[in-house]
Amino acid sequence: MFFRFSEYKYYISPGGTDMRRGSDSLSQYVSEHMKMNPFSKSMFLFCSKNKKTLAVLVWDNGFWIMKKKLYSGTFAWPKDEAQALTI
Repeated sequence: MFFRFSEYKYYISPGGTDMRRGSDSLSQYVSEHMKMNPFSKSMFLFCSKNKKTLAVLVWDNGFWIMKKKLYSGTFAWPKDEAQALTI
């Protein structure tokens, strides 16, 4: 599937996320903690606690999880909601 990334809204989950979570667990987190609809035309971004892995959850007639792992360096990631709002 090809995404038209300009058609999506993007939301960041600040702090670290357990990257062992699957699509069901991440979508439940989006619903309960972020108070958002995981089935909307949105991409939800999560980062591992060590800031080396980034995961993107998106709905497209089923959930996709896209991941990127860095082998050197780390992602600059917000620690709390206030920092996430400035991105």
